[in-house]
Amino acid sequence: MIGLPRDGNGAGVPFLRKRFDGIEGFDVCWAGSHPFEPGFCFGSTDGRLLLTDETGQALGDVVKSSASGEAINGVASWQDWVSISTRAEVTFDCVGPRKTRLMFDVGSHGVIATKSGYFLAPLGPSGLMTLKPQAGAPNQAVDIINPSAGQAYFYRVICLRAPDGGEVLAFAHRTSGLGAMLFTGSEDHPLNEISYAGLDVIDVCAVPRADAPLAVAAVGKDGTLILSRDALHDKHPVTMRFEQVQGAAYRLLSARGHLFLLTSQALYLMFGLAERFLSREPVTKSPAPVAVVPMEAVDANLYQDEWLLTVMPDEVHAHFIGEGRQDNLEIVRRKEIRSLTPTALSHSWSEQELHPNRTGAGVG
Repeated sequence: MIGLPRDGNGAGVPFLRKRFDGIEGFDVCWAGSHPFEPGFCFGSTDGRLLLTDETGQALGDVVKSSASGEAINGVASWQDWVSISTRAEVTFDCVGPRKTRLMFDVGSHGVIATKSGYFLAPLGPSGLMTLKPQAGAPNQAVDIINPSAGQAYFYRVICLRAPDGGEVLAFAHRTSGLGAMLFTGSEDHPLNEISYAGLDVIDVCAVPRADAPLAVAAVGKDGTLILSRDALHDKHPVTMRFEQVQGAAYRLLSARGHLFLLTSQALYLMFGLAERFLSREPVTKSPAPVAVVPMEAVDANLYQDEWLLTVMPDEVHAHFIGEGRQDNLEIVRRKEIRSLTPTALSHSWSEQELHPNRTGAGVG
C-alpha cells in the first residue's frame, strides 16, 4: 500500500507500493493527490477514479468519471470543483451542495487549476481550454485560446505566480518549442514562443525560487533539458543533455532543488541540478550527481513535494523524497550515484509573438 507511516525515529518510510488486485479491471494509468484532502487519487485506463487516504485505504467506491471510458490523464480541483481529463473529454463536477456535472466533448492532454479559479486544459492543435465554473449553472461557456491553426500545439501547461501576484502560463508546445503568456482570465495577452530546429518539448515544470519566481525546466522527447530563469522573457535558455539518458522522455518533475526525469526506460534523479542552476552555477560545465533507476513506468507525479509517485503497468510506487538529501533516498540506496557531465547544446533560437484568438464553446 501507499502510506505515510513513520518509523521509531519519526522518519518517513521512503518506499511503498499500491496494487489494485482487489478491483476488477482497474488498470492504473495516473496517480496524484486527492482533490480535496490529504490522500491519493488513482485513475484507470477505463476512466475510473479511486480515492484513498494517506495510508492507501479506499475512501468509498471506485467512481466512473469518464463517460467515454477513456484513460484518465489528469485530475485537478478548485474549491468544490474537480475536473478529470481524457483524450475524449474534459469533465467538471461540483461536489458541493449544488451538485453539477459539466462535460466538454473535446479530448485533452491533461488539466490543471489555477489559484484564480480557472481550469486549463491543453487541447493540442485546437488550443487551450479555459473555464471558471459557477455552481448550479446547467450550461456554461468555455473559452478556447488559440493562435491561427497550426501555429502552436498545446501539449502541457503549468501556472506560475508572478511577483506582482499575477499568473503566467508556461507551455510545452512540442515542435513549436516552449511558450509563455500572461494570464488574466478574460483578457488576451500575446503568446511568446521560442524554439529551434529539431526541438520537441513534451513537458515543463516550475522550479521557482524567491529570486526567480518564473523559473522553469522543460524537456524534449530526446531528453534535452531546457532551463530558464524567466519563462516569460528569457529568449536563450540553458540547453543541455546527459548522453547517458536512454529512452523517450515522458515526464519532468522538480522538488527540493532536484529534477526527476522519467523516460520509457528509467527514472533519472538529478540531484540539486535546479538549485545549482538558479544559483547561477555553470551547470553545463560541471559534473552532476545522477542516479539511474531502471523501470518501465508510464507516468509520474509529485505528492506534496515529499513523495514521487511512479505509475507502473500494474501498481504505483511511492518514493519518499521529503528529506531532500540524496544519501537518504531509499530509491537510490542500492543504486550507484554517478557523476555525469552534461553536454552543453548550442542552438540558434528563434522566437515569435503570437496573438491568440478566443472562441467560445458550451459545456453542459
